[in-house]
Amino acid sequence: MAAKRQPKGDLMLHVPTGFSILDETLESGIITPSCICISGKFTPNQRNFILQLTNNFLKNGLKGLYICLDRPAAEIKRHFKQIKLDITAYDKSYSLFFIDFFSYSQKALIETAELRTLEYNPHMLLETISPFLDWIKNGFIIIDSLSTLTLNMDTKEAYDFIRGIKLLGRAFNLIIIGITHAPVADLDLIVSNSDGNLLFKGETLIVDRFEHVNHQEFLLSTDQDGKVALKSLTATENEQTLLSILADFQELKITPTLKLTTSAEIDCSIDEVAEKLTLLEDKKTVKKTPYCSTIKCATCNGQSFEFYLQCPQCESRLLNRGEIIEHFSCGYVDFDTNFKRDDKLVCLKCNKDLKQIGVDYRRVGVGYSCANRHLFSTPRIVFVCSKCKEQFDFGEAKLEKQYIYELTEKGKHQLSHDRYDQNVLSV
Repeated sequence: MAAKRQPKGDLMLHVPTGFSILDETLESGIITPSCICISGKFTPNQRNFILQLTNNFLKNGLKGLYICLDRPAAEIKRHFKQIKLDITAYDKSYSLFFIDFFSYSQKALIETAELRTLEYNPHMLLETISPFLDWIKNGFIIIDSLSTLTLNMDTKEAYDFIRGIKLLGRAFNLIIIGITHAPVADLDLIVSNSDGNLLFKGETLIVDRFEHVNHQEFLLSTDQDGKVALKSLTATENEQTLLSILADFQELKITPTLKLTTSAEIDCSIDEVAEKLTLLEDKKTVKKTPYCSTIKCATCNGQSFEFYLQCPQCESRLLNRGEIIEHFSCGYVDFDTNFKRDDKLVCLKCNKDLKQIGVDYRRVGVGYSCANRHLFSTPRIVFVCSKCKEQFDFGEAKLEKQYIYELTEKGKHQLSHDRYDQNVLSV
Protein backbone atom coordinates (compact mmCIF):
# COMPACT_ATOMS: atom_id res chain seq x y z
CA MET A 1 0.00 0.00 0.00
CA ALA A 2 1.42 3.39 -0.96
CA ALA A 3 1.33 6.46 1.25
CA LYS A 4 -2.10 8.09 0.98
CA ARG A 5 -2.22 11.84 0.25
CA GLN A 6 -4.41 13.93 2.48
CA PRO A 7 -6.45 16.85 1.14
CA LYS A 8 -5.21 19.25 3.84
CA GLY A 9 -1.88 20.07 2.20
CA ASP A 10 0.82 18.89 -0.16
CA LEU A 11 3.01 17.34 2.54
CA MET A 12 0.29 15.86 4.75
CA LEU A 13 0.51 12.13 4.05
CA HIS A 14 -0.62 9.02 5.86
CA VAL A 15 2.08 6.34 5.75
CA PRO A 16 0.77 2.78 6.33
CA THR A 17 2.27 0.92 9.28
CA GLY A 18 1.73 -2.47 7.63
CA PHE A 19 -0.67 -3.51 10.42
CA SER A 20 -4.04 -3.30 8.67
CA ILE A 21 -6.18 -2.95 11.80
CA LEU A 22 -3.87 -0.20 13.15
CA ASP A 23 -3.90 1.61 9.81
CA GLU A 24 -7.70 1.48 9.80
CA THR A 25 -7.78 2.92 13.33
CA LEU A 26 -5.35 5.72 12.38
CA GLU A 27 -7.34 6.45 9.20
CA SER A 28 -4.77 5.04 6.71
CA GLY A 29 -1.60 5.12 8.84
CA ILE A 30 0.75 7.52 10.62
CA ILE A 31 0.49 11.11 9.44
CA THR A 32 3.59 13.02 8.36
CA PRO A 33 5.15 14.89 9.96
CA SER A 34 4.64 13.45 13.45
CA CYS A 35 6.46 12.46 16.61
CA ILE A 36 5.31 9.08 17.99
CA CYS A 37 6.22 7.55 21.35
CA ILE A 38 6.45 3.74 21.66
CA SER A 39 6.53 2.91 25.36
CA GLY A 40 6.36 -0.03 27.72
CA LYS A 41 8.59 -2.76 29.12
CA PHE A 42 11.05 -4.09 26.54
CA THR A 43 9.80 -7.40 25.10
CA PRO A 44 10.40 -9.35 21.86
CA ASN A 45 6.89 -8.31 20.78
CA GLN A 46 7.76 -4.62 21.13
CA ARG A 47 11.12 -5.05 19.39
CA ASN A 48 9.66 -7.03 16.47
CA PHE A 49 6.78 -4.56 16.08
CA ILE A 50 9.33 -1.76 15.68
CA LEU A 51 11.35 -3.80 13.15
CA GLN A 52 8.20 -4.57 11.13
CA LEU A 53 7.18 -0.90 11.29
CA THR A 54 10.64 0.15 10.04
CA ASN A 55 10.49 -2.41 7.21
CA ASN A 56 7.04 -1.18 6.14
CA PHE A 57 8.21 2.44 6.07
CA LEU A 58 11.03 1.34 3.75
CA LYS A 59 8.63 -0.67 1.56
CA ASN A 60 6.56 2.50 1.15
CA GLY A 61 9.57 4.33 -0.28
CA LEU A 62 10.64 6.26 2.84
CA LYS A 63 14.30 6.68 3.80
CA GLY A 64 15.33 6.72 7.41
CA LEU A 65 17.80 6.72 10.29
CA TYR A 66 17.95 4.09 13.04
CA ILE A 67 19.74 5.57 16.06
CA CYS A 68 21.18 2.73 18.16
CA LEU A 69 21.67 3.58 21.83
CA ASP A 70 20.63 0.43 23.73
CA ARG A 71 22.13 -2.25 21.45
CA PRO A 72 24.58 -2.34 18.52
CA ALA A 73 23.44 -2.00 14.92
CA ALA A 74 24.74 -5.50 14.13
CA GLU A 75 22.38 -6.97 16.73
CA ILE A 76 19.39 -5.04 15.36
CA LYS A 77 20.21 -6.21 11.82
CA ARG A 78 20.40 -9.77 13.14
CA HIS A 79 16.92 -9.43 14.64
CA PHE A 80 15.59 -8.31 11.24
CA LYS A 81 16.92 -11.57 9.78
CA GLN A 82 15.50 -13.66 12.63
CA ILE A 83 11.95 -12.62 11.78
CA LYS A 84 12.57 -13.09 8.05
CA LEU A 85 12.77 -9.38 7.11
CA ASP A 86 15.44 -8.77 4.47
CA ILE A 87 16.69 -5.17 4.64
CA THR A 88 19.89 -5.82 2.64
CA ALA A 89 18.66 -3.90 -0.40
CA TYR A 90 17.67 -0.88 1.72
CA ASP A 91 21.07 -0.98 3.44
CA LYS A 92 22.94 -1.09 0.13
CA SER A 93 20.83 1.66 -1.47
CA TYR A 94 21.38 3.91 1.57
CA SER A 95 17.65 4.01 2.25
CA LEU A 96 18.37 3.06 5.88
CA PHE A 97 21.30 4.36 7.92
CA PHE A 98 22.28 3.00 11.33
CA ILE A 99 23.92 5.51 13.69
CA ASP A 100 25.59 3.22 16.20
CA PHE A 101 26.18 5.16 19.43
CA PHE A 102 26.17 1.86 21.36
CA SER A 103 29.23 0.48 19.55
CA TYR A 104 30.95 3.87 19.84
CA SER A 105 30.42 3.79 23.60
CA GLN A 106 31.61 0.17 23.75
CA LYS A 107 34.75 1.04 21.79
CA ALA A 108 35.46 3.97 24.13
CA LEU A 109 35.15 1.63 27.11
CA ILE A 110 37.63 -0.85 25.60
CA GLU A 111 40.12 1.88 24.68
CA THR A 112 40.00 3.79 27.99
CA ALA A 113 39.03 0.96 30.38
CA GLU A 114 36.75 3.54 31.98
CA LEU A 115 33.06 2.80 32.43
CA ARG A 116 31.06 5.99 32.06
CA THR A 117 27.72 7.06 30.68
CA LEU A 118 27.75 9.19 27.55
CA GLU A 119 26.09 12.53 28.14
CA TYR A 120 23.94 13.35 25.15
CA ASN A 121 22.69 16.83 24.32
CA PRO A 122 20.53 18.27 21.53
CA HIS A 123 23.48 19.97 19.84
CA MET A 124 25.53 16.74 19.71
CA LEU A 125 22.64 14.71 18.29
CA LEU A 126 21.77 17.32 15.67
CA GLU A 127 25.43 17.56 14.68
CA THR A 128 25.55 13.78 14.21
CA ILE A 129 22.38 13.41 12.16
CA SER A 130 22.50 16.71 10.22
CA PRO A 131 24.50 15.25 7.27
CA PHE A 132 21.65 12.80 6.67
CA LEU A 133 18.65 15.14 6.93
CA ASP A 134 18.42 16.25 3.31
CA TRP A 135 18.76 12.62 2.18
CA ILE A 136 16.01 11.30 4.49
CA LYS A 137 13.67 14.28 4.06
CA ASN A 138 10.02 13.11 4.07
CA GLY A 139 11.25 9.91 5.73
CA PHE A 140 11.66 8.71 9.32
CA ILE A 141 13.95 8.45 12.35
CA ILE A 142 13.88 5.63 14.94
CA ILE A 143 15.45 6.56 18.30
CA ASP A 144 16.19 3.42 20.33
CA SER A 145 15.81 4.58 23.00
CA LEU A 146 14.70 7.97 24.33
CA SER A 147 15.10 6.56 27.86
CA THR A 148 18.87 6.30 27.34
CA LEU A 149 19.10 9.53 25.37
CA THR A 150 17.57 11.66 28.15
CA LEU A 151 19.17 9.74 31.03
CA ASN A 152 21.55 12.50 32.20
CA MET A 153 19.35 15.49 31.37
CA ASP A 154 17.36 17.39 33.94
CA THR A 155 13.64 17.95 33.31
CA LYS A 156 14.07 21.24 31.42
CA GLU A 157 16.91 19.90 29.26
CA ALA A 158 14.91 16.78 28.44
CA TYR A 159 11.81 18.83 27.59
CA ASP A 160 13.83 21.18 25.35
CA PHE A 161 15.47 18.20 23.70
CA ILE A 162 12.17 16.42 22.92
CA ARG A 163 10.69 19.71 21.75
CA GLY A 164 13.71 20.23 19.49
CA ILE A 165 13.32 16.74 18.01
CA LYS A 166 9.67 17.48 17.24
CA LEU A 167 10.56 20.78 15.51
CA LEU A 168 13.22 18.94 13.51
CA GLY A 169 10.56 16.52 12.32
CA ARG A 170 8.33 19.40 11.25
CA ALA A 171 11.17 21.09 9.34
CA PHE A 172 12.07 17.98 7.34
CA ASN A 173 8.59 16.37 7.24
CA LEU A 174 9.73 13.31 9.21
CA ILE A 175 8.01 10.59 11.19
CA ILE A 176 10.07 10.35 14.38
CA ILE A 177 9.59 7.21 16.48
CA GLY A 178 10.94 7.53 20.03
CA ILE A 179 11.18 4.29 22.02
CA THR A 180 11.17 4.41 25.81
CA HIS A 181 11.18 1.74 28.50
CA ALA A 182 10.72 4.15 31.42
CA PRO A 183 7.71 3.80 33.75
CA VAL A 184 4.60 5.57 32.46
CA ALA A 185 4.81 8.08 35.33
CA ASP A 186 8.16 9.29 33.96
CA LEU A 187 6.87 9.81 30.42
CA ASP A 188 4.89 13.04 30.80
CA LEU A 189 7.47 15.29 29.16
CA ILE A 190 7.82 12.85 26.25
CA VAL A 191 4.16 11.97 25.80
CA SER A 192 3.05 15.60 26.11
CA ASN A 193 5.23 16.45 23.10
CA SER A 194 4.16 13.46 21.03
CA ASP A 195 1.49 13.17 18.35
CA GLY A 196 0.54 9.71 19.56
CA ASN A 197 1.53 6.95 21.97
CA LEU A 198 1.77 3.19 21.39
CA LEU A 199 1.98 1.48 24.79
CA PHE A 200 2.96 -2.20 25.05
CA LYS A 201 1.38 -3.70 28.15
CA GLY A 202 1.63 -7.48 28.52
CA GLU A 203 -0.01 -9.05 25.47
CA THR A 204 -1.82 -5.83 24.60
CA LEU A 205 -0.99 -2.78 22.48
CA ILE A 206 -2.74 0.42 23.62
CA VAL A 207 -3.11 3.16 21.00
CA ASP A 208 -3.67 6.59 22.56
CA ARG A 209 -3.23 10.37 22.09
CA PHE A 210 -3.49 10.17 18.28
CA GLU A 211 -5.79 12.60 16.52
CA HIS A 212 -9.30 11.10 16.38
CA VAL A 213 -8.21 8.05 18.45
CA ASN A 214 -9.27 7.80 22.07
CA HIS A 215 -7.69 4.75 23.73
CA GLN A 216 -7.95 1.75 21.42
CA GLU A 217 -6.62 -1.66 22.52
CA PHE A 218 -5.33 -4.52 20.37
CA LEU A 219 -4.34 -8.07 21.25
CA LEU A 220 -0.79 -9.08 20.26
CA SER A 221 0.02 -12.43 18.67
CA THR A 222 3.08 -13.84 16.89
CA ASP A 223 3.67 -16.33 14.09
CA GLN A 224 6.37 -19.02 14.02
CA ASP A 225 8.97 -16.50 12.80
CA GLY A 226 8.17 -14.07 15.62
CA LYS A 227 6.35 -11.53 13.47
CA VAL A 228 3.71 -9.58 15.40
CA ALA A 229 0.05 -9.40 14.39
CA LEU A 230 -2.72 -7.26 15.92
CA LYS A 231 -6.30 -8.24 16.64
CA SER A 232 -9.09 -6.00 17.89
CA LEU A 233 -10.38 -6.65 21.40
CA THR A 234 -13.82 -5.45 20.33
CA ALA A 235 -16.41 -7.66 18.63
CA THR A 236 -14.96 -9.37 15.55
CA GLU A 237 -16.67 -10.80 12.49
CA ASN A 238 -16.36 -14.26 14.05
CA GLU A 239 -18.09 -13.05 17.19
CA GLN A 240 -20.88 -11.57 15.09
CA THR A 241 -21.20 -14.92 13.30
CA LEU A 242 -21.54 -16.72 16.63
CA LEU A 243 -24.21 -14.29 17.77
CA SER A 244 -26.12 -14.91 14.53
CA ILE A 245 -25.88 -18.69 15.01
CA LEU A 246 -27.20 -18.41 18.57
CA ALA A 247 -30.07 -16.24 17.33
CA ASP A 248 -30.99 -18.88 14.72
CA PHE A 249 -30.47 -22.08 16.75
CA GLN A 250 -31.01 -20.88 20.35
CA GLU A 251 -28.02 -22.90 21.63
CA LEU A 252 -24.47 -23.80 20.65
CA LYS A 253 -22.91 -26.91 22.20
CA ILE A 254 -19.14 -27.37 22.53
CA THR A 255 -18.53 -31.06 21.75
CA PRO A 256 -15.27 -32.83 22.69
CA THR A 257 -14.20 -35.04 19.77
CA LEU A 258 -11.44 -37.44 18.82
CA LYS A 259 -10.71 -38.36 15.21
CA LEU A 260 -7.90 -39.70 13.07
CA THR A 261 -5.93 -37.17 11.04
CA THR A 262 -2.75 -37.25 8.97
CA SER A 263 0.42 -35.33 9.88
CA ALA A 264 0.17 -33.51 6.52
CA GLU A 265 -3.02 -31.97 5.13
CA ILE A 266 -4.54 -34.18 2.41
CA ASP A 267 -7.69 -33.30 0.49
CA CYS A 268 -9.53 -36.60 1.02
CA SER A 269 -11.05 -38.55 3.90
CA ILE A 270 -8.97 -40.63 6.30
CA ASP A 271 -10.64 -43.81 4.96
CA GLU A 272 -9.58 -42.91 1.40
CA VAL A 273 -6.03 -42.21 2.61
CA ALA A 274 -5.84 -45.60 4.34
CA GLU A 275 -7.20 -47.38 1.25
CA LYS A 276 -4.72 -45.69 -1.10
CA LEU A 277 -1.78 -46.33 1.24
CA THR A 278 -2.70 -50.03 1.31
CA LEU A 279 -2.62 -50.12 -2.51
CA LEU A 280 0.78 -48.39 -2.53
CA GLU A 281 2.05 -50.86 0.05
CA ASP A 282 0.92 -53.75 -2.16
CA LYS A 283 2.93 -52.19 -5.01
CA LYS A 284 6.00 -52.02 -2.71
CA THR A 285 6.29 -48.24 -3.20
CA VAL A 286 5.64 -47.47 0.48
CA LYS A 287 6.46 -49.29 3.68
CA LYS A 288 4.72 -49.01 7.03
CA THR A 289 5.95 -49.23 10.61
CA PRO A 290 3.53 -49.61 13.56
CA TYR A 291 3.98 -46.88 16.17
CA CYS A 292 0.86 -46.77 18.39
CA SER A 293 -2.52 -48.34 19.15
CA THR A 294 -5.83 -46.48 19.13
CA ILE A 295 -9.45 -47.48 19.62
CA LYS A 296 -12.33 -47.94 17.21
CA CYS A 297 -16.05 -48.53 17.58
CA ALA A 298 -16.91 -52.17 18.32
CA THR A 299 -20.13 -51.85 16.31
CA CYS A 300 -19.13 -50.12 13.03
CA ASN A 301 -15.30 -49.79 13.30
CA GLY A 302 -15.60 -45.99 13.18
CA GLN A 303 -12.64 -44.00 14.52
CA SER A 304 -14.21 -40.61 15.14
CA PHE A 305 -15.86 -40.07 18.53
CA GLU A 306 -17.26 -37.66 21.05
CA PHE A 307 -15.81 -38.43 24.48
CA TYR A 308 -17.07 -37.63 27.97
CA LEU A 309 -16.24 -38.06 31.65
CA GLN A 310 -19.20 -39.31 33.65
CA CYS A 311 -20.18 -40.53 37.11
CA PRO A 312 -19.88 -44.33 37.31
CA GLN A 313 -22.99 -44.45 39.52
CA CYS A 314 -25.58 -42.20 37.85
CA GLU A 315 -23.85 -41.35 34.51
CA SER A 316 -24.01 -37.60 35.17
CA ARG A 317 -21.49 -35.76 32.98
CA LEU A 318 -21.31 -32.60 35.08
CA LEU A 319 -18.34 -33.15 37.40
CA ASN A 320 -16.17 -31.31 39.92
CA ARG A 321 -12.71 -32.27 41.17
CA GLY A 322 -11.09 -31.59 44.51
CA GLU A 323 -9.14 -32.86 47.53
CA ILE A 324 -11.28 -35.32 49.57
CA ILE A 325 -11.34 -35.45 53.38
CA GLU A 326 -12.81 -38.25 55.54
CA HIS A 327 -13.92 -37.44 59.11
CA PHE A 328 -13.14 -40.48 61.29
CA SER A 329 -15.73 -39.77 64.01
CA CYS A 330 -18.87 -39.81 61.84
CA GLY A 331 -17.51 -41.13 58.54
CA TYR A 332 -18.50 -38.03 56.55
CA VAL A 333 -16.58 -37.65 53.27
CA ASP A 334 -16.48 -34.49 51.13
CA PHE A 335 -14.17 -32.01 49.39
CA ASP A 336 -11.88 -30.10 51.75
CA THR A 337 -13.38 -26.81 50.53
CA ASN A 338 -16.72 -27.88 52.04
CA PHE A 339 -15.08 -28.46 55.44
CA LYS A 340 -13.46 -25.01 55.56
CA ARG A 341 -15.08 -22.46 57.85
CA ASP A 342 -13.01 -19.30 58.35
CA ASP A 343 -9.55 -20.56 59.38
CA LYS A 344 -10.54 -24.06 60.56
CA LEU A 345 -12.10 -27.32 59.34
CA VAL A 346 -15.63 -28.18 60.54
CA CYS A 347 -17.63 -31.30 59.65
CA LEU A 348 -20.91 -30.49 57.87
CA LYS A 349 -22.53 -33.69 59.20
CA CYS A 350 -21.78 -33.60 62.95
CA ASN A 351 -20.52 -29.99 63.26
CA LYS A 352 -17.31 -31.06 65.08
CA ASP A 353 -13.96 -29.37 64.55
CA LEU A 354 -11.32 -31.35 62.65
CA LYS A 355 -8.13 -30.44 64.48
CA GLN A 356 -5.44 -33.04 63.87
CA ILE A 357 -4.80 -34.95 60.67
CA GLY A 358 -4.40 -38.67 61.28
CA VAL A 359 -6.38 -38.40 64.53
CA ASP A 360 -9.59 -36.55 63.61
CA TYR A 361 -9.49 -36.95 59.85
CA ARG A 362 -7.47 -38.05 56.83
CA ARG A 363 -6.91 -36.70 53.36
CA VAL A 364 -8.04 -39.39 50.93
CA GLY A 365 -6.57 -37.72 47.83
CA VAL A 366 -7.94 -36.14 44.69
CA GLY A 367 -11.47 -37.22 43.82
CA TYR A 368 -14.56 -36.25 41.87
CA SER A 369 -18.19 -35.47 42.55
CA CYS A 370 -21.12 -35.25 40.15
CA ALA A 371 -24.20 -33.02 40.00
CA ASN A 372 -25.99 -35.62 42.17
CA ARG A 373 -23.24 -35.35 44.85
CA HIS A 374 -21.85 -38.85 44.33
CA LEU A 375 -18.15 -39.01 45.27
CA PHE A 376 -15.72 -41.27 43.39
CA SER A 377 -12.00 -41.57 42.75
CA THR A 378 -12.01 -42.03 38.96
CA PRO A 379 -14.65 -40.97 36.43
CA ARG A 380 -15.78 -43.33 33.70
CA ILE A 381 -14.58 -42.33 30.22
CA VAL A 382 -17.21 -43.00 27.57
CA PHE A 383 -17.14 -42.58 23.81
CA VAL A 384 -20.00 -41.89 21.41
CA CYS A 385 -19.28 -43.00 17.85
CA SER A 386 -19.80 -40.14 15.37
CA LYS A 387 -20.84 -42.67 12.71
CA CYS A 388 -23.35 -45.01 14.39
CA LYS A 389 -23.93 -43.06 17.68
CA GLU A 390 -23.17 -46.18 19.75
CA GLN A 391 -21.85 -45.48 23.28
CA PHE A 392 -19.01 -47.57 24.74
CA ASP A 393 -16.08 -47.37 27.16
CA PHE A 394 -12.44 -48.47 26.93
CA GLY A 395 -13.24 -52.04 27.88
CA GLU A 396 -15.76 -52.37 25.06
CA ALA A 397 -13.67 -50.68 22.34
CA LYS A 398 -11.62 -52.48 19.71
CA LEU A 399 -7.87 -51.80 19.43
CA GLU A 400 -6.41 -50.63 16.13
CA LYS A 401 -2.71 -50.27 15.22
CA GLN A 402 -1.63 -47.04 13.52
CA TYR A 403 1.38 -46.79 11.23
CA ILE A 404 4.06 -44.46 9.94
CA TYR A 405 4.32 -44.66 6.14
CA GLU A 406 7.53 -43.97 4.20
CA LEU A 407 8.66 -44.25 0.59
CA THR A 408 10.66 -47.34 -0.35
CA GLU A 409 13.59 -47.08 -2.78
CA LYS A 410 11.20 -48.28 -5.47
CA GLY A 411 8.76 -45.53 -4.48
CA LYS A 412 11.47 -42.84 -4.55
CA HIS A 413 12.58 -43.99 -8.01
CA GLN A 414 8.99 -44.01 -9.31
CA LEU A 415 8.27 -40.54 -7.88
CA SER A 416 11.44 -39.13 -9.47
CA HIS A 417 10.52 -40.72 -12.82
CA ASP A 418 6.92 -39.39 -12.65
CA ARG A 419 8.10 -35.86 -11.85
CA TYR A 420 10.54 -35.99 -14.76
CA ASP A 421 7.75 -37.04 -17.13
CA GLN A 422 5.54 -34.20 -15.87
CA ASN A 423 8.30 -31.65 -16.44
CA VAL A 424 8.88 -32.93 -19.99
CA LEU A 425 5.16 -32.76 -20.76
CA SER A 426 4.90 -29.20 -19.42
CA VAL A 427 7.71 -27.88 -21.67
